[in-house]
Amino acid sequence: MKKRVYFLGLLACGLVALLTFVIPRFNPFGEDHPLIDDQPGILRYQRPKDIIGVSRPAWSNYPDKVIYVGTQHGNDFGVYQLNLTSKENKRLFPQEEIVFYAFDQNRSQWAFLSHNIDTGVEGFFGYQNSEREPIEDYACDGEPESWSPTSQELITIGSCGNPKRPCMCLVNLSSGKSSVLVEARNRDESIIEASWSPDGKKIALIYGTPPYSLYEFNVENGTLMELIKEPVISIANPRWDKTGDWIVYILRDGNNKSYLGIIRSDGKCNRKLFSGISGIKRFDLMDSDTKSAFLLLDQNDYFYTLETTEMSKAMDLCQ
Repeated sequence: MKKRVYFLGLLACGLVALLTFVIPRFNPFGEDHPLIDDQPGILRYQRPKDIIGVSRPAWSNYPDKVIYVGTQHGNDFGVYQLNLTSKENKRLFPQEEIVFYAFDQNRSQWAFLSHNIDTGVEGFFGYQNSEREPIEDYACDGEPESWSPTSQELITIGSCGNPKRPCMCLVNLSSGKSSVLVEARNRDESIIEASWSPDGKKIALIYGTPPYSLYEFNVENGTLMELIKEPVISIANPRWDKTGDWIVYILRDGNNKSYLGIIRSDGKCNRKLFSGISGIKRFDLMDSDTKSAFLLLDQNDYFYTLETTEMSKAMDLCQ
């Protein structure tokens, strides 16, 4: 009898532990994140369990749907759309194997490097109105990074010159011509990421040697200005607000903690936004008249959504 009571006690303790520590971790859709006390309203969403290698998260033009790259069951990579409300997850362009893609600023057109599973054709392509069109990039032979506000031009990052060096190039989708905007000064430097401002006048880019710096390229006069000079472990993923006056970015400090920062495009005011989300890997910013929210991806491939209240507060402090 005592053994049975002892066994039942152990079983009860095990169930309590299961309910307390394990099950909440696997019920992440729309839940308030228990580990972030100073950020009310943040929501966490788990990727579908059969998808791994999640990267490049982005808001779609639907408020409850997000886009990302991943691989299902370790097969070819593709672009997926996750409905945060219904949890429906579907693969877009199922005939394409895609690792790099870029949305235009209206979130209605695509550019990506792909391999067509049916035909075996590889290359740089764009999708407009469901039509697949080849894109030529003679200058960079690069990867799609960011569209102009008019959706007529595309920034790519690749290599150019002889000997080859990292470059940022401009592809004119109407004329088919491409040109070099920024060329690394030597082979030790890299151009990692770029983002075109919504006013079309500036391009934010991650550039230099590790740990890299945040630069701003002036489209009109071709000048390059370094915005962040203080030493950091890494800096990544620049995104513009809707006015084109502010850049949000990921910064990892010496304690291996990552957070979002915001800097004015003249470099005169640089502030930390919220911290506390361990290991922010990528993010996207939807900042329009109808929706303003962050989409974050952490190192465990959880998605987070958060309103832009902290961004507005930081802007006000810089006025």
